[in-house]
Amino acid sequence: MVWFPEDWSSREHPTILTVLHGSVGCQEAMFADARWAFGDHHALISLSHKDADGGFIDAQAIQIDLDETVAAVAAACPIEEATHLMYGLSRGGLRAIQLGGLDRAGPQRLAAVVSDSGTAPTSVLQGASYAGARFFFWCGEYDPDPTLEGRMTCDVLASDLTPYLERAGATVDGVLVGDSACHGMFTWDCSADCLRCTGRTNPEQNGPHAAEVGVWLAGVAPAR
Repeated sequence: MVWFPEDWSSREHPTILTVLHGSVGCQEAMFADARWAFGDHHALISLSHKDADGGFIDAQAIQIDLDETVAAVAAACPIEEATHLMYGLSRGGLRAIQLGGLDRAGPQRLAAVVSDSGTAPTSVLQGASYAGARFFFWCGEYDPDPTLEGRMTCDVLASDLTPYLERAGATVDGVLVGDSACHGMFTWDCSADCLRCTGRTNPEQNGPHAAEVGVWLAGVAPAR
């Protein structure tokens, strides 16, 4: 899914935000959450990374899809001066981190990446250079990590992934913790202990930190 604001051609610092859904999501819902959360500040590309069998494609395949999508968009819209950003949720957040590394070895298109509740053992990130990549993380206070039993998402992001990426040359601007929140900045979904977690009451209520993440995305330097 691709959407551009009406005043795109007149914007001084245009930005394109690519969003990646989580394991139980889809590109339509992710697109809607991004529009509600960030308004028309960015043009949007919402990618599906599910395969025909109901599984998920890997980061390399997503990179190919994104390259092809950007090329198709460039044929129709003036995007040469645009700053490219990425936001990924859950599994999409992990893929966004991986794409941050692939991008540095490839088009060097992405100025910054937000990973929302997206974690993994650092072993899955090995082999990529993250020099020059820029990240910002969100996690819920009560979110148990889906891949590392007995640990919390915030702990993995702060104690494992942040230092690993920084040693690999990336900049991590922060780990924003959602108080009384669980999995996902938009939905605050908590399957482990719902009684401890606050949650959205309607589709347009995007959480107390959506605006803060939006400010961070808006503050990323324009593309060179």
